[in-house]
Amino acid sequence: MYLEPGDAKAVAGDLAEESGRLIADSIEARTGRAVDRVVQQVRAVGVPAEAAAHLGVEPGSPGLEFVRRYYDASGALFEVTVSTHAGDRFVYETVLQRR
Repeated sequence: MYLEPGDAKAVAGDLAEESGRLIADSIEARTGRAVDRVVQQVRAVGVPAEAAAHLGVEPGSPGLEFVRRYYDASGALFEVTVSTHAGDRFVYETVLQRR
């Protein structure tokens, strides 16, 4: 996770608590800066060594990487998250419905 320095300082206490709350929600509560748009990219990767140790898989094994960029109403980027998931234990489901 990457935060703008002022936002990081504002939510530092929240980050230590592991509350399960979205960081973007903490930023909004502490600073008033709300998410207007999230751009998400998903790509297949070989799991990096550091992530592999946490995931209990071999380095370089198949994985999925999610990069999310959070923008406020003015279009300013204020949060970026990078998540790596073991390929054999992750399912991403999308439902598209025409109305």
